[in-house]
Amino acid sequence: MYDLPSENPEEPGLPDQFHDWQPQLLSQTFRPLAVPPAQVLTAADAFEVGGVRTDVAGALLCALRPGGRHAADLSLEDGLYKQQQDSRLWIAELGIGLGLWTGTFADWERRWLRWYDSEGRWIPSEPEKIAQEQQRADQERQRAELAEQRAREAEQRVQELNERLKAAGIDPEGL
Repeated sequence: MYDLPSENPEEPGLPDQFHDWQPQLLSQTFRPLAVPPAQVLTAADAFEVGGVRTDVAGALLCALRPGGRHAADLSLEDGLYKQQQDSRLWIAELGIGLGLWTGTFADWERRWLRWYDSEGRWIPSEPEKIAQEQQRADQERQRAELAEQRAREAEQRVQELNERLKAAGIDPEGL
């Protein structure tokens, strides 16, 4: 099943699965730094921050269609949305921004609305966090294995030197 078609007759609309996955990505990556986590509530269609509810469908999830108007194409100035040049919307009150990201989420490669931090980095989703932690653990394991290998090689060299000293009639323990 698909949405109603957009104004572009060649654009068929968004698949129904998108409407399940987009809110999940937004919810998983919604980490406003300016607000204590206890004051943040996310749902499939809204975010509540410090008691203020923001309707995702009305404010953020504007048509995500090629050539269409995106929420991230707009900036809120003096209570009015105005078109901006880049595809990111910074929300100073929350210390977080919303932008268009092209990537894979839930095995869907496409353009998505996604939250970013004050340094412009996309906030990782739950699967990305797990993958990052796994990567860190793998790197730490590799570092430990390398250190262990170097220690074994150093011990082997000490043994070889001790044998050479003994062969030359020198007691290595007496040095």
